[in-house]
Amino acid sequence: MAQGAFNQISNCTSLIIGWYYHCIRLHKLGLPPNTSGHSTSSWDIQVGMWENRKLSKFPLSGYLMKPFFKPSKLSALEAKYEAQKIAFAPIIFQVVRTMRNLGILGQLDKAGKNGIDVQTIADNTGLTLYGVETLIESGLSCHMVEKNTEGLFQLSKTGWFLLQDEMTRINMDYNHYICYKGLYDLDKSIQTGKPVGLKVFGNQWETLYQALPHLPSHIKESWYTFDHYYSDGTYPLVLPIILRDKPKTLMDIGANVGKFSILAATYNPDLKITMLDLPD
Repeated sequence: MAQGAFNQISNCTSLIIGWYYHCIRLHKLGLPPNTSGHSTSSWDIQVGMWENRKLSKFPLSGYLMKPFFKPSKLSALEAKYEAQKIAFAPIIFQVVRTMRNLGILGQLDKAGKNGIDVQTIADNTGLTLYGVETLIESGLSCHMVEKNTEGLFQLSKTGWFLLQDEMTRINMDYNHYICYKGLYDLDKSIQTGKPVGLKVFGNQWETLYQALPHLPSHIKESWYTFDHYYSDGTYPLVLPIILRDKPKTLMDIGANVGKFSILAATYNPDLKITMLDLPD
């Protein structure tokens, strides 16, 4: 019974995450929530089926999840190379984050295609030459940094996104401040069914939500920025669908900080809203 319930929850979660990501992707592409003037678009088909509850004709889980998990066609050598990227991923993550936070990526970006040498980077950032050389060499290996024809260093396209792209910055900060240390005990959490890694924030907490109000401001900020970045882009898309039939009442289950309820109340001031969440 417990395993069956767990499987149902897992399937439901996968469905929600898939739909959630799909809405975000459409939002980032600039597609509006109502494109009735373009009835042949995939967005119209999806929203129309969702609004009319024709779920039997709209296999959400299959449609949403399959495009993201297609079978790979890598050669053995390519697969081995991908395996090495995973093996060194924690180191690469911290190298790139350090380069970003210490201003090295910024120096490379400022230099543009003209490039810059390591001594100038060290002088401009106040870092040691050895430290800059170590990070630049690591950046070259993970394609964050490139060398131009004159032997000077410049920022790669991937490096530019790691420096300038809002979503990438938010994701990196979230993983560093919220997830990184706790993931060290992921195996124990899976084995015991308990959030063992949560101890990095204190041994007294049973859930992260209990710990959040007591965490340092930069950690709380990374959590809320991550959370709101995705939900803020999705809420305006789904709200017209939810309120299409002009309901008189709305129960916001898992209300969090109440941003969705506030938006719903703004959308329809006559709507009676009940917010429900855990006491944490």
